[in-house]
Amino acid sequence: YYLRGYDGLYVLAARLRMRYPDAIIIVLRLWQPVHIGWYENGQLRGSLQDWAVQNGLSLTEVVQTVMNTDVDLRWSDPTSPNGIQNEIVKDFGAHLFELEKPPNPKEALSRFAHRYASDFNHMNMNGHQFLAEEIMKIVNRELDSYPANPRRGTWGEGDLCYSWYQTGIVPLQYASLVEIEQYDPRNEKYALSTGLNNPFGQGWIIVENPFDTTRNLILSYLATGPPPSMYPGTEITVHVEGDKSNIIHEMLLDPVTTDYEHKVHIVLTTKIAVIPPGRVMVRWRPLEDTGKPFRVTAIAIVGKDVEEGGILGGIKDFSFFG
Repeated sequence: YYLRGYDGLYVLAARLRMRYPDAIIIVLRLWQPVHIGWYENGQLRGSLQDWAVQNGLSLTEVVQTVMNTDVDLRWSDPTSPNGIQNEIVKDFGAHLFELEKPPNPKEALSRFAHRYASDFNHMNMNGHQFLAEEIMKIVNRELDSYPANPRRGTWGEGDLCYSWYQTGIVPLQYASLVEIEQYDPRNEKYALSTGLNNPFGQGWIIVENPFDTTRNLILSYLATGPPPSMYPGTEITVHVEGDKSNIIHEMLLDPVTTDYEHKVHIVLTTKIAVIPPGRVMVRWRPLEDTGKPFRVTAIAIVGKDVEEGGILGGIKDFSFFG
């Protein structure tokens, strides 16, 4: 989950522990070659991958080259998730596996680059095999004291989540001008949007709260960083279906992240309203034309104790900016 983002990670762990009190929960703290920044004259120029592309080098060739050059490489991945992970370990009895990360990026590459794929962003078979073995060590150790009849709790008040990010299937009613856009054909990722031919277009989607109490409405959408975002600042309006004047909430979303020094393309998740039982319409209206449409990847109706999500949030893709 760490590689998919830490938005909502603590809430996820809390809910998993509530539902499965005896579960073995393992949190991974990993790094990737793309987390290494390339500096010149003390200024960040890009990622290690950017340096490799400029010099026409593969990952294997990078490892051979950086050890014999004075190229300035530094870690630039965020450490903010570490505190959240530590809290999960302390509060919910989770187990942390931390991939060894030498302070010197060049040493890290020389020792561990064989675990990573050529895209600088994912592990290869060697890396996945290594992680699987380390995870099984934790599982086998904990199974010695695991109860024969593990307890099963509840999900609390209940919730309802819809994500089309990986399937392109949207089981909700949406505007005729809105399309299911396969914005990343390479990784088969989808979003609801007005499409590249109408990036400044407005859209809507209808959601029903089937519960008998008010619930938080959570929206997941694509964002990039560092600023400025390639996505437009967007006005969100939630109103009772069939009555535009009965506005439940209005807000502005800025699809940008400042958590990374290098370019990222990720999913952000935000609470956009507290909705009553029944059907509501969620409208979006871009406030600027950036050439890219506002892209929605998931929506959820959750308890009022849940403020954020990361509902099938996208992998932090450091290379695709379509």
